[in-house]
Amino acid sequence: MPKPPPCAQCDGKCCRHIALQIDEPEDTDDFNDIRWYLCHRGVQVFVEDGKWYLQMYARCRYLDENFICNNYNKRPNLCRSYKTGNCEATRLDFDYELHFKSDADLDAYLAKKKGSS
Repeated sequence: MPKPPPCAQCDGKCCRHIALQIDEPEDTDDFNDIRWYLCHRGVQVFVEDGKWYLQMYARCRYLDENFICNNYNKRPNLCRSYKTGNCEATRLDFDYELHFKSDADLDAYLAKKKGSS
């Protein structure tokens, strides 16, 4: 019996958030902007491979209760180009260099960074 594709065993992790690359913060104003992002529910910031990302948890409107896409034939190009070989369903770890789940996480990072300067 053939092995089912990863999407058949998934709970739609990739369809429940958006991660957008942002500019690396360079000064106090930039970090204050990131602090503002992190004051919102469902928002996180992470750094992976030296790149900064804003992550927002928002379920795709086309993902049904069984985690099936109800817009599959008309899905956006970003969805079409997504490769399941490195998807979140099969990936057990994330190589985040930094991961901020709240403004308090960012404040702790900045205090530590200031203390090591």
